[in-house]
Amino acid sequence: MSDAVCHPHKPRLQHFTLAPPGLKVVQANVNIKCSSQQRTGFETIVQISRKQEVIEQTGAHEFKDDATARKEIRKWVKMCPDPHLILLTIRCVPLDLGADVLRFRRFKHLCEAEFTRRRLAMLFTCEDKLKESVEDFKKRTHSGLEEIWREADTRHLFIGAREQETLLHQVFQICDDLKRELKVLIIGKTGNGKSSVGNSILNTDAFPVTRGLVSSAQTDLERTAQKFGVTIKVTDTPDVSNLRLDKEEANERIIKWKSHDPDVILLAIRCDLRYTAEEYQIYEQIKKVLGEEYVKPRLTVAFTFGDRQDTDIEEELKIVCKELKAVLEDAEGRYIVFSSQDKDEDKKRQVIHLMNLVPNFQFPSDLKRILLLGSTASGKISGGNALVRRKVFKAGTTMPKKTSYITEVDGMWLQVKLFNLRPHPDTLPRCSLS
Repeated sequence: MSDAVCHPHKPRLQHFTLAPPGLKVVQANVNIKCSSQQRTGFETIVQISRKQEVIEQTGAHEFKDDATARKEIRKWVKMCPDPHLILLTIRCVPLDLGADVLRFRRFKHLCEAEFTRRRLAMLFTCEDKLKESVEDFKKRTHSGLEEIWREADTRHLFIGAREQETLLHQVFQICDDLKRELKVLIIGKTGNGKSSVGNSILNTDAFPVTRGLVSSAQTDLERTAQKFGVTIKVTDTPDVSNLRLDKEEANERIIKWKSHDPDVILLAIRCDLRYTAEEYQIYEQIKKVLGEEYVKPRLTVAFTFGDRQDTDIEEELKIVCKELKAVLEDAEGRYIVFSSQDKDEDKKRQVIHLMNLVPNFQFPSDLKRILLLGSTASGKISGGNALVRRKVFKAGTTMPKKTSYITEVDGMWLQVKLFNLRPHPDTLPRCSLS
């Protein structure tokens, strides 16, 4: 494969076609002459002005058996392992809403769960054939394509047969917007320090902090701040179980949280008090209303009042109640400890840690990448933690679950990856007992 395909500084676009036309239409409309072109099987790689690549694939959903389709998708990932943007092509005329949605569902089923998250945009083609305005078309089709609109977070483009020289600029703008935003939703019981967590993330007194048995916040509060060139949006939510709402009203409040489109859902839990069955029921209600598939990939536990913790939290988590263990299992072990004693450097690390929790988050393209190779117990974990200056890689009898971490050290962005070297059985030295 040419070096251009793997260039780290060019926006990489995956173009997934639900319906024709595909890449040729994109080329014609941006009116840019391709400097090189390479064809490999079903894929077409086009390098435009040596600044970006567009990869077009035939729809893997067209293969009848899942095994063949997944094999095709693995070829895409190999060609473009970390795309900045995935363009999902939908033809305006003729439009088949039901078929498009079914194809998209199968595409998601075939891919890894987080493959499209924060990467997907809808590319509507044949705009020039519409007999109505674009706005009327969007209104008419929104309910039918609601599932895809939601997955794409309303990101979309329109192209037709006539020239649209601004298309690439629109694509680049979407890539920039994805890179520059981090959205955090904080949930939990009254008194668990939700507002303090929000203030710590933003490093400002953005949310009022009060003490009492009744929730001071009656509605969602959203505040923003800029860090590392990223717009951080934090939404502090009220404890719906403490608002004197009936079940239906409470569920309506909860379902509206989706409108904030959070990248991370922080569940605030005090680490200085025993986790109760009541708290677990509140969490279970939220999970049921929002849906497990929505909550679990985004969930991270925010342990608050960390300065009141007498013992090592990692040791204590081994013996916590079954309800808290269930929550941590839903979060796949993700948690952050917040303390009122946190300094600015601690708060900066918390934000960077949140960025690492977001699948496909676009870090600065000039980050330095370091790969640590070694066998089990060779010291990779200690070396990795020393490089990122934080204990993020955990020791164990097998390779730790977290094998990659990105951080900012002395003004430089650094990515550290661990890779376990396992000798091939044929290369193991032969031992004799005689």
